[in-house]
Amino acid sequence: MNASASVTPPLVFSWAPPRRRARALVFFLIASFLLHAGCFYLFQIVYPTTVTLLPAPARLSVITPDDPASVSFLRWVEAEDPALATATMRPPETRPVAFPQ
Repeated sequence: MNASASVTPPLVFSWAPPRRRARALVFFLIASFLLHAGCFYLFQIVYPTTVTLLPAPARLSVITPDDPASVSFLRWVEAEDPALATATMRPPETRPVAFPQ
C-alpha cells in the first residue's frame, strides 16, 4: 500500500475546541468604557447660568388737579369718554328696524 492512502483527508470544519479569548474581550470592554468616558467628559454640554429678570415694580399714578398735565389729561378723558363710544342704547327718536319674515 501507498503511504498517502493511510492519511485521512482534512475535514471541512475544524472540530478542535475554540481558543479562549476572554482576555481580548475584557481588554476591549475596558478600552471601550475608557474611550466612552473620555468622550463624554470631553464633549460635555455646559449650559450658561440662568439670569432671572425681575418684573418692574408696580407704580401708582395720582392725578391731582394742581398739576397742569393732570388737568389736560382729565379734559381729554372727559372729551373722549369711552363709555359713550361703547354704548349700545339707541337714541329715543330712532325707530327699531323691522326685518322681513
